[in-house]
Amino acid sequence: MIFAFLEPDYPATAVALIDSGLSGHEAEQVLLESFPRPAVQRYLRASADATVRYLRAEGVLEDPETHESFARAGLIDASTQHPLTSRSNPPWHGMSNDENLRLPTADDLAAFDRDGFVVLRDALPGELIEPLHKAALRLRAAAPVRCSYRGNGKLGFRTLVSHDQEFLPLVANPRVLPTIAALLSPDIRMLSSHLITYDPQEPDDPMTTSTDSPRPVGGQKWHRDDVFHIQGDLGYAAVPRLTVHCAYCRVDGGSFTRRPPQIRT
Repeated sequence: MIFAFLEPDYPATAVALIDSGLSGHEAEQVLLESFPRPAVQRYLRASADATVRYLRAEGVLEDPETHESFARAGLIDASTQHPLTSRSNPPWHGMSNDENLRLPTADDLAAFDRDGFVVLRDALPGELIEPLHKAALRLRAAAPVRCSYRGNGKLGFRTLVSHDQEFLPLVANPRVLPTIAALLSPDIRMLSSHLITYDPQEPDDPMTTSTDSPRPVGGQKWHRDDVFHIQGDLGYAAVPRLTVHCAYCRVDGGSFTRRPPQIRT
């Protein structure tokens, strides 16, 4: 099936070449030169990488005959085994000595299944908050040169971790990453990193607007990307869980008469 979807369509290409005036021998020579087997093999392996990783995660390649077949096809190395296929390595493997490690509970996972979100309180170690806050203010000061969009007191910065190394600890936060891995898979990638800041708001303002829609004071436009039409077809419960938003929100209270900027990423 993998080869059927990814391998060049040699017969159709040959027919097109012959229709253009080449002889059968000439068409064959063009195919050999255009699709050298080593190059095709590299392309197939690279294109099938996501599928193979999924099959590993589901345990399909633990079957010796299947593993051998995939190796014979050149889709995997016969002598290696992906570390994620080892059931002894949980998603938080290598973090176990970190004092900030927070493992997901059954209640956390049940809450996400039930509500579509889970709240992890105190998700940031205290020593990270001030450096992150200062880094966010530096980005705001650099706007509009470095911001992705702006309007009505709202500034957004995409590809956040490329702007300032202070944000890198958020990527593999041991208080959060194990929960993400438990909700998705140990084999995960960061799709995007994003900082959103808002100007301070008066506590009695009924509403503050952003560039896309009204936003109640203290509220966020939480949403699930790119599934609206799928959701209409399949129903919310049937939409595959492919991504999750991991959002850090710092809201200070105390004696402020105006609400300070909210920082979410």
